[in-house]
Parts: sequence; structure tokens; C-alpha cells
Amino acid sequence: MNLSLGHVAAFLLLGCAVAWWMRASSLRQAALLAARRRCERLDVQLLDQTIALNQLRVRRGDNGRWYIQRIYRFEFSADGSDRYPGTVELRGARQGTITMAPHRMPE
Repeated sequence: MNLSLGHVAAFLLLGCAVAWWMRASSLRQAALLAARRRCERLDVQLLDQTIALNQLRVRRGDNGRWYIQRIYRFEFSADGSDRYPGTVELRGARQGTITMAPHRMPE
């Protein structure tokens, strides 16, 4: 089997895409776990048990290094009949801020 330079480049590109997807999937799971823990701590319900990538951009940190910022959105409820938005920020692989909209406290 003869592999041309184009085939090698295609395999490398495919490999990079698979690696990027696997990394993004593990980071999404980390963000979901962070949202789930915050909801448990505040005694609210994480709705749909899922989060969605809302923003992806390159940022410069306080130390001058570049990182990829991912912001995931989720929804939660205080009593099951309302919906409030929240976000989880990841700075590279590190958890950043978790924000949640003002909501009623569960009784």
C-alpha cells in the first residue's frame, strides 16, 4: 500500500479531530459534574441533567498565558415548576466561575 503525503496529512487531521473531540467530551463531563455539585449544595434541581456549550474563545490569563475558555449553560429549578439559567466556565482544563441566576430558595 502506497501512502501519499496527502493520505498522511488526512490521517493526521483526522487524528487531531478525534483527539479534540475526546478532550472536549471529557471537559464537558467535568463541567456537568461541577454544575451538579453546585445544584446539590444549594438544594436546587439540575434540569435535564445536561449542559450545553455556549461559548468557546481564546483568552489571555492574568499571568499572560493563553488558554481556551469554554462557557457551558445549564438550567436549574428551585421547586420543579420554574427554570433559571446558570453557567459553568472552564479556563483550559480548570474550573472557573459558576454563576446562577437569582432564584427562590427551596422550602
